[in-house]
Amino acid sequence: MEILGLEVPLWLSLTTILLSLLYWYGTSTFNTFKKMGVPYQPAYIPFVGHMIELMTTSVPRLHEKYLKEFPGKVFGMFQGRTPVLDVADAEFVKEVTIKEFSSFMNRRTLIDEDSITANHVGAITSDHWKHIRTLLTPTFTSGKLKQMYPVIQRCSQRFVKHLKSTEAAPIVIKDYASGYTMDVIASTAFGLDVDVQETTDHEFIYHAKKFFGIPVDDRIITRIKSFFNILNIFLLPKFIKNFLGLFFDMSFAGLETTNYLEGLTHAVLDQSKDQIEKRKDFISMCADKVVDLGEVNKDSIRMTEGKTWTTQGLLTRKCQLHYNYKHNKTITW
Repeated sequence: MEILGLEVPLWLSLTTILLSLLYWYGTSTFNTFKKMGVPYQPAYIPFVGHMIELMTTSVPRLHEKYLKEFPGKVFGMFQGRTPVLDVADAEFVKEVTIKEFSSFMNRRTLIDEDSITANHVGAITSDHWKHIRTLLTPTFTSGKLKQMYPVIQRCSQRFVKHLKSTEAAPIVIKDYASGYTMDVIASTAFGLDVDVQETTDHEFIYHAKKFFGIPVDDRIITRIKSFFNILNIFLLPKFIKNFLGLFFDMSFAGLETTNYLEGLTHAVLDQSKDQIEKRKDFISMCADKVVDLGEVNKDSIRMTEGKTWTTQGLLTRKCQLHYNYKHNKTITW
């Protein structure tokens, strides 16, 4: 192939064209805020944006740094190719989350439609979200939450016992606080009695660490997998995820952990149904509000705008979200 009088191999020409197209696609959104007249932090690396900084720096400190550069308290940045507007203005936040909430109820879609994450409250959208919220709201009344108090108190007593057993020895309080939080969540969400400080090799703990990308051992391959889980969520375009999904397990938490959490939830739900005296945990309180293993109650299906929604699998997703939010708050404390 001849270009400008020079003989250029066909493979080199095709490679150059392909790389040029990838570069264009990977940076095509980086001028979004410029077109809108919004102050923004420029990004230069295709497909990556500011993800390297977000993964290597404390997010609050990074935002604090950028806010000093943008005194208007509103600026743009890029998570992968996705433009993200950061807002630190209280009135702006109030406008979006309260006054105009009907236009901003949906969260950013980060999760693919896999078996464990597609239907939890943080992922569903619009009318489907309203439907599920209606089913879940009665579970979070002050009366229902007070019923969980004895369960939390038992975990607290266990926590104090472990602290006293250390005597004067130095401890990493973050590890103890994280363990206490895991105990509370396992008890209140799943109805499990897991003493993390005493039983560090429990299967629940193993899969919880895998779910959050916390290395379960020191092998390099484990740490590499944790890193690529983050890349999978934020950086890979959907068509690439779909293609790779033909050959690899691209699920959010990994197939093993996904199957474990779903199996655990169904097993606990079955046990809850058979108990005469119901436990005061989330699954037991929601049992009458879900489609359980193919059994449909009158509240399970609603038709809106031609769509049918069921709460099949709702407990698995909601417990997963409950665990995700609360435990992650502690481990990043």
